[in-house]
Amino acid sequence: MEFLNYMFFRVYKYMEKDDEEPIALASLAITAFLLGTLPIIWFGLPLIIFGWEPKTRTSDSFIILSIFFFCVYSYYKAKFRKIIKQYEKCSYNEKIPYWIFPIIFVIFSSIGLFEFIICRWLKDNHYDGIVLKWFLELFE
Repeated sequence: MEFLNYMFFRVYKYMEKDDEEPIALASLAITAFLLGTLPIIWFGLPLIIFGWEPKTRTSDSFIILSIFFFCVYSYYKAKFRKIIKQYEKCSYNEKIPYWIFPIIFVIFSSIGLFEFIICRWLKDNHYDGIVLKWFLELFE
């Protein structure tokens, strides 16, 4: 969560320089980051470990709306002043350039897409739940 807070702060400061709507755009940036990493958390890990796959028709829209509501409410309404005050004097501000954050977003989104493709292949070849099967075989 600290990484997301720091990412919010950096996007906020970047958008503040351009006289944009910094709070709204920083909240949407965190939403986009979480949605980019959604395949890693929601599809990949449960399929590889347990062989369980969420029902796409109901769960996708619920998860997307939940993430959107969480980010917008959490950052936009509740705690943006606290985050800005917390990271204003952070030593990382001068060490980490702004262009790193879009690269982090692209890397995590690519990992999520790659894992989603691998999970489709694992499911098509009946390797889903391979970690749980291996763990259960240890105790037979």
